[in-house]
Amino acid sequence: MIDPTRYETMRAIHDQATRADPNLGVVITSVSLSADPKTILPVEAALGYSVAQHLFLGAGPLLAVEGSSDFVFLMRVSDYLVSQGRTGLDPRLAIIPVGGIGNMPAFIAVMGRRLSVRALIDGAETTKVTAKVLSAAEAADVDTSHITVIGQLDGLPETADIEDLFSTRDYLWLYNRATEVTINEEDLITPDKPLPILKRIGMARERQHKSRDFDHVGPAHQLTRDKDAFFEQVDDDTLDRFETVFKKLTA
Repeated sequence: MIDPTRYETMRAIHDQATRADPNLGVVITSVSLSADPKTILPVEAALGYSVAQHLFLGAGPLLAVEGSSDFVFLMRVSDYLVSQGRTGLDPRLAIIPVGGIGNMPAFIAVMGRRLSVRALIDGAETTKVTAKVLSAAEAADVDTSHITVIGQLDGLPETADIEDLFSTRDYLWLYNRATEVTINEEDLITPDKPLPILKRIGMARERQHKSRDFDHVGPAHQLTRDKDAFFEQVDDDTLDRFETVFKKLTA
């Protein structure tokens, strides 16, 4: 409904009425960037969609992930695996953080109609969102085998996050260097049913009278800063799990 290439023809409708003066009524003007955010939101949305289309069209296959930490973990571990002669990410894949697992179905539905799209699903909402993502993939004729759910990998919790691809020792190595609350392996509970590492850390933080929440991007940045030291001590389990994911994503 909005063509961002014809900006000069757009008109904004401002409701200037107030409780003090309800007779001010509605004013129609040219779109001004100084207008209130709600007024120019449709213009921003149309422009953003137009830019996104031009960025993606002509690109290789897209890999949708939840957030920036997923992007960093995948790139860093892939680079190391490739340097060791093992399987990393297909270099043609363009990783797109979609800003949260809740945005994944819409991204697949919209972009999957015109582009080659794959997705890596993780997070506490996995079991609720997976069905929506698969439904969106089928509607957009996206091969459902291109939707990889971390929680479906052997030995991982059903709601596993990308952090669960790391061994417990490896993730704590990153976490403890990135945050102010130190957690050791013995501080983590060992539940009868597997729990994601982020939940186990949150419970351990709570027992130290700290907030359960912490910045999940911090350990990802730590991997970038200390990647040489990290990979000098990395567990085989960590590398094997990431390689399994990369093989599924490139199949």
